Order: sequence, then C-alpha cells, then structure tokens
Amino acid sequence: MNNQAKTVCIVGGGFGGLYTALYLNNFKWVKSRRCQIILVEPRDNFVFSPLLYEVLTGELERWEVIPPYEKLLRGTKIQHLQQHATQVDLLQRRVKVADGSNINYDYLVLATGSETRYFDIPGVKEHTVSFRTAQDLEILLGKLHLLESTERKNLRIATIGAGASGVE
Repeated sequence: MNNQAKTVCIVGGGFGGLYTALYLNNFKWVKSRRCQIILVEPRDNFVFSPLLYEVLTGELERWEVIPPYEKLLRGTKIQHLQQHATQVDLLQRRVKVADGSNINYDYLVLATGSETRYFDIPGVKEHTVSFRTAQDLEILLGKLHLLESTERKNLRIATIGAGASGVE
C-alpha cells in the first residue's frame, strides 16, 4: 500500500457495517492515519437487536441495548456520518448522501441490512408490529402498556415468527 491516505466508506451501521468498521480500525495502516473510515448511517444509535426483547421485559435498560454511535466509536478513527446514502457511483467511486454531498472512496462496503418481509399476506403489515428497531421497541412498549391498563379478560396476543426475538 502506498503512503497516500485511503478512504473506506461503509454504508450501513448495523451489525455488518459497525463490526466491519471496528475490525478495520484495528489495522496498523488505519492507526497510522493512512486510512480514513467513514460509517454512513442515518441513525444516531446502534440497535443490538438480539437483546431488544430484554428492554421489554425490564431485564436491561434502553441505553444498554441501543447505545449511541458516539459512545461506541469513541477512541477510534471511525467517522460517523449521520446521513442517508442516496446514490452509489461505482465508476466514479463516490457515494452521494442526503444533504447532497459526496464521499469519494477507495474501498466501499455496502452493509445496508434487511427489512421485515410481510410476504404480501393481507392484513399482516397493518395489524402487526415488527421488532427490529428502536422505533419498533417504543411502539411495542406503548401497546403493552395499553394492554396492561385494559380490563378485558381473555386477551389474546400472537407472536409470529420463531426467531430469537419471537422465541424469547
């Protein structure tokens, strides 16, 4: 590698993006300032989704499961750019973000994650709450508090999905 500084642009701050950034941060060529790591992620907090349910049960506090990127990246050479990536130009090696600015990169990592799939089943999207994000957590907490204050008997709640969150 020559002595000219390289830029690694990582789009997405979920597990894949964050852990890639943290892993790369340990290399000597990053620590010696010959490399810049930019993490493009619009949220200000990371969501450790496998433990999200423990906030619902009261076993963990929100800050333990949804820590700010600022705290997670403190002491690293990783720059968190709190923007949505809107376009990737592979030929020009450039990522455009929501505010209109561009990030020129030498290396690009696309780690945009996944979304809840509803499989076009009628009514599922309108009558369910997914459980993947901090916003989902707040919606579900609100619904649970509402149910707790309801005096209805024979209340039914269905958990759909047998992934880690559904089983817990």
